[in-house]
Amino acid sequence: TKYKDVFHRFFEDRLKNIIKVNPNINSLLDIGSGYGFFLDYIREKIPNVSGLELDSDVMKYARDKLGLNVMSERIEDFESSERFDCITMCDVLEHLIDPVAVLERCWNLLSSGGVIFIQVPNLVGFKLPFGHGWGLPHHIWQFGPRSLIKLVENCGFSVHHWYTGVLGVIGVYKREGPTL
Repeated sequence: TKYKDVFHRFFEDRLKNIIKVNPNINSLLDIGSGYGFFLDYIREKIPNVSGLELDSDVMKYARDKLGLNVMSERIEDFESSERFDCITMCDVLEHLIDPVAVLERCWNLLSSGGVIFIQVPNLVGFKLPFGHGWGLPHHIWQFGPRSLIKLVENCGFSVHHWYTGVLGVIGVYKREGPTL
């Protein structure tokens, strides 16, 4: 893809943060896996990767073009006897009607000592370009660090690490970097 190098830097950073919490990740479920670019990036590093993607055309790209195990299924309906060492959910949670139910479902799909990696737009974060939108009306929820931490802790998870980045990074990259 046009922004492969940019995405690979994000994917490398994501994987490093996951490995910091649990260096023994052998299975990963990516919720909202899109075209499968993250799964494609990590499949040589993690032996068993799977994804869920609601858009059937996008899912078919991941399956047919990249040869990935991606299913067109909602996490709320997903059944598996397998337990995953890691579940990733990037830019998904803010779109879900019932994030508590989804996080509880994830809890049940994680192996003992498993890690969940959640990425959401930061309501209070730095946005480029200035005035970058909030993703409305597509985002049902808006999270800041405190509200997200409270949500995941109320669902039984412990927060090991959190950080915030810049919203709208691809747009900045297309314009050859921020100008302040």
